[in-house]
Amino acid sequence: MQQTAEQRTIKFSVEPDDIDLLVDYSRQAGAEKAVAVRVLDLTFRESKRRKCEVPACASYLTNLHCPPKTPDAHWMQSCLPEAFEYGILAVMYSPEQDVVFPHQVRGGGEWSIKTDKLVERIESRAQALGYYKAMGFTCGPCALCGMWTEPWIMKVLAGEDARKCAVLDGKICLLHRRSRPAAEACGINLIDFIREVGLAPKHLIFPEVSADAVPRCPWYAFVLVG
Repeated sequence: MQQTAEQRTIKFSVEPDDIDLLVDYSRQAGAEKAVAVRVLDLTFRESKRRKCEVPACASYLTNLHCPPKTPDAHWMQSCLPEAFEYGILAVMYSPEQDVVFPHQVRGGGEWSIKTDKLVERIESRAQALGYYKAMGFTCGPCALCGMWTEPWIMKVLAGEDARKCAVLDGKICLLHRRSRPAAEACGINLIDFIREVGLAPKHLIFPEVSADAVPRCPWYAFVLVG
């Protein structure tokens, strides 16, 4: 397939018009809201990453893109600001019935996959614009290979052996173009940021929170450009 001039150009500095284009494209790709974020304005908190293990999430130790396999906050803070200038933060919102227990066991996985697809589209668009090192993050666990489906959760709750990430067994991820780690799993403090800029409800959703307490749950894609 013949490449366009746009696709052949590699860019080593960010052009403001491209950031505006990516924000607009994020909305076209399915995000309800999207904003540009300066990487220097981000904060990194190891406590965000540690939340994955206290109490331990069902994906802890079972997924390449979950702790303890993901890089820690100190590593991310040392390398991201020197490599990237902007991030595109795109948010979708799921209705409460999709993420409040017991529907969470099915709806959460489905929305995680939707977020993965959004990350993939924004990241690919950034690369097509010339930002070859564009790097995407999602939120929540990877659910692309059958994890975080209702049968998988039932096995976990029953203490049975459930499927884990194939990469941990030395195999290749067949969905590597789509599978990405959660920002918080790498210590990027996006939860507080999206609250500050008004992109998230006042409450975060957990199984013990009623549907009336949290009308919508934010699912966000985050793609670094530099």
